This record gives sequence, C-alpha cells and structure tokens, in this order.
Amino acid sequence: MPGPKAPVTQSELTRYAKAMRAAGFDGLRMVIEKPDGTKVSIVASEANAEAEHHDIDVMIESVPDPMKRQKNPFPGVNTVEDRHGKLRHRLRRTIRGRTVDVYLPGPYGSPDFRAAYEQAVEGTRIAPLQAQPGIIGYLIATYLESSAFRNLSMTTRRDKARRLDWIREAIGKARLAEIQPRHVEKLMAKKGGLVAGNRLKKDLGQLFRFAAKYHGFKGQNPAALADANKVRSGGFHTWTNDEVESFRAKYETGSKARLALELLLGTGAARQDAAALTRRNIRGGRIVFRRGKTGVEVNLPILPELGRELAHRRGSK
Repeated sequence: MPGPKAPVTQSELTRYAKAMRAAGFDGLRMVIEKPDGTKVSIVASEANAEAEHHDIDVMIESVPDPMKRQKNPFPGVNTVEDRHGKLRHRLRRTIRGRTVDVYLPGPYGSPDFRAAYEQAVEGTRIAPLQAQPGIIGYLIATYLESSAFRNLSMTTRRDKARRLDWIREAIGKARLAEIQPRHVEKLMAKKGGLVAGNRLKKDLGQLFRFAAKYHGFKGQNPAALADANKVRSGGFHTWTNDEVESFRAKYETGSKARLALELLLGTGAARQDAAALTRRNIRGGRIVFRRGKTGVEVNLPILPELGRELAHRRGSK
C-alpha cells in the first residue's frame, strides 16, 4: 500500500513554473505527476513563476544557447516551393475548428509577414511585448517602425529584424540607463561567434544612437565603450586566373556550374542578385538588373564567355 503523498512546497511550484516559462508555455496549465504520485496543476504565469525581474545581469545569464533549437515563433508556418518554383511561406493550421491555409507576404519575420500572420489567426499577437518607454523592447519596437529601418533594403531589413528580435528576447525588459559596457560584452559572448558578437555590438550602438536622436536619451552609449572581438581574417580569397581556368577545365561548357561561374565573372553581381537573374534580365543584348542591397540599376554588356553559356540554355529560365 503506497505511503502518504508529500505536500508540494512553494519552492517546487516556483521551480516547475519557471521551467514551463523557459520552455515557452507561458500562460498555459500543465499537470505534473511527481515520482510519489502527487499530481501538481501549475499555470506558468508571472504571478507564480516569480521570474519577472529587471536585473540586466540575470537577464543576460538566462539568454538561451543559440546552438540549441528554439521554439518556432510562428506555429504552422513552413517554407514551401510553389508551382512556379518560388520559395514562399505557407501557414497551415486548424484554429478552433477553422482551417487556415494561406501564403504570407514578405521575408520571414518581417513586419508585413507578422501582420499577415496575426490577421490569419484572427488578430492574436505573437509573444506580445509589454514595452514601456525607456526600455530596450520599446526602443526596438519604435525603431522597426521608423523610416531609418524602412529605408533599408528588403534583405537588410529581414536580417536586421531577426537580430533585433534576439536582442529583444534577451534584454527587452531592461532599461536603457541600466546597460553598461560589460553587459554588452556578455551579450556578445552569448552570440556564439566573434563576428556575430561584433555585429550585435554594432546593432546595439545604432539603437542607442537612435534613442539619443529620437527619444532624448542622455546616457552613455555602452556599445561604443565595449571592446570589439578581435577577428583575424584576410577576407575572402580572390581567385587567380589559373584557378578560374582550372574550374573551366573541370566544368565543361553547358553545365550549370560553368554558367554560374561565367555569370558571376561577367556581372560582378552579389550572390543574392546573381541567383535572381533570369532571361527577363536580358534586354537588347545586355544584362540589366537592380542590386538588392542598394537598389542601384546595373546595365552591362554580355561578355563572350557568358554569351556562349547562355546560348547553351535557350528556352530555360
């Protein structure tokens, strides 16, 4: 016959609730059965988790490992290839008996993407941020709505929004005046790479300059005072003529690899721009396209080597 069940202590409740919140189950009820058979019903909320704080050092220590898989902030969204071969974000969910099956616009996580997602799930917000003036979360929210952000290229906005989301998750509730250079350096170490850490330092520096210009922030810019990571890099290797000829010898005319080489050599296009080029970019015997990052139009003659490769692929995209 089993013995009496031990009462559940407040410390146990707090520990369970904190674990649930850390796992992303904020506001949900969970029943946990202890080894002795005791069943505990817990709601992971701010009240019983006692996890709400504004200690910037504690916030930084609780930043999740970037190498670990994080919870999907947009449940039901998958990246799929449509019938035209284009990659698109598709939301497929059943919400309270209602089936939702729509394509979402814009880059993943962009403001347009978020707005369409929220509308598709009937206006529910994704991880709502209770941001107040003077804290990092509020600063990021206002920056994302500013012309300084909107004037960036689409790809830059997409990448920057993801990085700012990471910062908001890590220290969104911290006050600007509390952040010191040592806090910035701790966050840089959490990013999992020297280059990524330096990029975070740059992003935080831009946020504090934005705060000074548009919000009247009078404090120091801690990112400007933080030490950057020393990265030893000679940059990307530039192929020599011998290396180019070696590649041409291995990949014969008519192959996709050869076309890619001649396209990059013949246009000097960035990788994202070269991948987007089609025959529609050929006009009057020239290649015309806009650079994705700057929006500048490029109009180039088709070099003989590239022309031969294009001739092999007539009728293709």
